[in-house]
Amino acid sequence: MHSIKPGRGPSIAGGVFCIFFTAVSLGMFILFATVIPDSAPQPIRIIFPLFPLGFVCLGVFLTVYNFKNATSKNRYSAFDITTGEEEPDPLNEFFNKTKPQATQDEPEESLETRLEKLQELKNKELLSDEEYSSQRTRILNSL
Repeated sequence: MHSIKPGRGPSIAGGVFCIFFTAVSLGMFILFATVIPDSAPQPIRIIFPLFPLGFVCLGVFLTVYNFKNATSKNRYSAFDITTGEEEPDPLNEFFNKTKPQATQDEPEESLETRLEKLQELKNKELLSDEEYSSQRTRILNSL
């Protein structure tokens, strides 16, 4: 499995923005709580000022998330790239789909061809040594 993680710079920028967002939301809460006249109906005087508190909670959560992501050694993953063998697709299981079988018209590539293609990828530096050795082992074990 491979992970795509947000960079530290964007995480710091997101954290700074979330501090601003939280401050504005808190200011809206204070403003709404003090400006609503006493002549307003009771539910509006209670519910309307509480609305920005949801944004304050969201801002605090996102601020902590972004700064933790910017400063920790192991950052959160934005996307995980997996193969079907590592993690099956739940929708395929739900709809009872299986992987397509190779048809008779499509001959399987020979072992030599597959190893040559793998070597070409390594020569083009598209694979690391670790990836190359694991894929080579997988190809050889598929005999």
